[in-house]
Amino acid sequence: MRRDIQALRAIAVTAVVVYHFWPSVVPAGFVGVDIFFVISGFLVGGHLIRRVAAGQSIGLTQFYARRVKRILPSAYLVILAVVAALFVVVPVNRWPGAAREGIASIIYLQNLLLARDSVDYLAQDSPESLFRHFWSLSVEEQFYIVTPLVLILLALIARVTRWNRTTLIACVLTTGAIASLWHSQTHVGAGDPSAYFTLTSRFWELCVGALIVLLPPMPPASRLRPVLAAAGWVGIGVAVVVTDVHNFPGTGALLPVIATALVIYAGPWLPGGWLDRALGARPVQHTGNISYTLYLTHWPILVLLPLLTSNVTWVTRIVGLIAAVVGAVLLYHLVDQPLARIRVTVSNARRILLLGLGASVLVAGCAWLPAYLAEQESTRHDAEINALLTEHIGEIGHHAYATSGVAEYAVDSTMLVPQPAVVRNDLPTGAEGRCKSNMADPFTPTCTFGDPNADVVIALAGDSHSEQYLPAFEEIAATQGVRIDTFFHSSCPLSTAQRMSDADRGGPCLTANAKTLDALTSGDYDLVVTSNRTAVPWVEGTDLPTPEQGFVDVWTQLTAAGLPVVVIGDNPLMLPSEGTTECLITHPDAPHLCARPRVDAAPVDYQREPATHVDGVTFVDTLNWFCDDTRCPAVIGNVVVYRDEQHISVLFAQTTAQDLWKHIDTALE
Repeated sequence: MRRDIQALRAIAVTAVVVYHFWPSVVPAGFVGVDIFFVISGFLVGGHLIRRVAAGQSIGLTQFYARRVKRILPSAYLVILAVVAALFVVVPVNRWPGAAREGIASIIYLQNLLLARDSVDYLAQDSPESLFRHFWSLSVEEQFYIVTPLVLILLALIARVTRWNRTTLIACVLTTGAIASLWHSQTHVGAGDPSAYFTLTSRFWELCVGALIVLLPPMPPASRLRPVLAAAGWVGIGVAVVVTDVHNFPGTGALLPVIATALVIYAGPWLPGGWLDRALGARPVQHTGNISYTLYLTHWPILVLLPLLTSNVTWVTRIVGLIAAVVGAVLLYHLVDQPLARIRVTVSNARRILLLGLGASVLVAGCAWLPAYLAEQESTRHDAEINALLTEHIGEIGHHAYATSGVAEYAVDSTMLVPQPAVVRNDLPTGAEGRCKSNMADPFTPTCTFGDPNADVVIALAGDSHSEQYLPAFEEIAATQGVRIDTFFHSSCPLSTAQRMSDADRGGPCLTANAKTLDALTSGDYDLVVTSNRTAVPWVEGTDLPTPEQGFVDVWTQLTAAGLPVVVIGDNPLMLPSEGTTECLITHPDAPHLCARPRVDAAPVDYQREPATHVDGVTFVDTLNWFCDDTRCPAVIGNVVVYRDEQHISVLFAQTTAQDLWKHIDTALE
């Protein structure tokens, strides 16, 4: 047992936990995960390398049995506890997503799931995952699967070619580390958020830890030891404060990784010194002991806090942290320690693996249960919803508001459509990517709806706030005999100004918009309709236009080409993430409690004012579609208005078709 490595574990988990609970206290506490990666590479990867370099068998069965015994029991108990919490405090709309994430964590693919969601616009603003922290465990387990197989292959190559095993391993791992760092920096530099989660972007950090084993041992009396150790500890201290997440985990991760490697390579501090006493102090060592279980327990408790109390304060966070520590201590002493005393042997390794497989299947079944029950509950409501839509389609949603003038008029106050639990999944046609490009794509796809030979052709272009009206335009195409061509790009308003998020990705939105403008002005279109989210950070202080001027530039080019333009005003914003949906789930018989004050919900809309000054542009003020004088309700005429914080539901969009056509028909005339 090396006390310096236990101290590294203690610092790493403390940095991560404090960063999650109080980000401003340790602004770069996320580097604690990188410290863990280097430690794991040194201990586990180093163990494998020593055996192969010495010509010994890795013993795959025993190796994986030790991993199962060390990792699975506490992890699975935490997963089961989270599943139990779903039924008690988590709204039903989160159950399917939690089930998916729980199963991904069990099979150690959570990092790939998060990587996919990070570039999926439809997953943006989703509720925080209860299993998000399992991504780093997934990276490590993937490393433990790949590395032994690579080392076995290298041992075979060395045997056939008579090359030196150690030299061959060092060359391959160094090459892999350099390639991984290059890959990581390339993707981080391109603004790809998935780079944070993938093994290919993190492999180099684990390799650095493993390569320490191949370095010449540091002599105990070397004067260089305290220098390297001190440099390492100082580097770690600096890293947890100043590391920039925007350049991470590429070259931005070099400081914490190299600093951790220096501490490990230097070895334990000289016995009796002040640093040795500090690092060997009982609280530090015990924190290192429970670092794994504390990492497991702290995150779900933090995510559950807002569901347990309406006001998350410092006091409630401290209570949550205490609960996480208590849970970690119990897991360590009641699960980890007793199992650590069971020695893995040739005779029991297969039995341990079979037990691990059986436990995985059992826990996966428990994790899947909430999704199954949510689906059953959804099915029970479908018949009632279909009856309401069949009998009262002209009296719900925007129809009801337009007819009665009362925002919360309801045909049946007990029925909400779509069900709040599933409204987030109710998406426009082609939203999965067929008719909308991804955020990082430098192009915009085109889809056609309605009669391809229609005399009137309308282009619907913009970001997802244009796309959300596609259900209304599909109805217009069917009833008015027009053709609709769509140009949708995620997080990309149709403007010559630039969102900050696009600048971070290298400008694919501006490139795509230029191509879209060419297609619109050179195509056979009679009218262009657009709507965009503008309440976002924009690039300022450059040669690029302001948000208002960026829209005017686009509209002027369109009208100069003889195309009238209809601008649909942006819709109000509701509670963050799933706040509005979960309010409706909590208060199904009192949806008025989920309304938001108009003054808070009304968006910053940079389209509104300039649209009144450009000839050939019609502005459709939609604010009164969603709000009365004081409030913006979450339900209008039985219809759940929003599928998330900023996008309206498909059904509500369909009910706006008649009003939209009036404005479009006038513009066409």
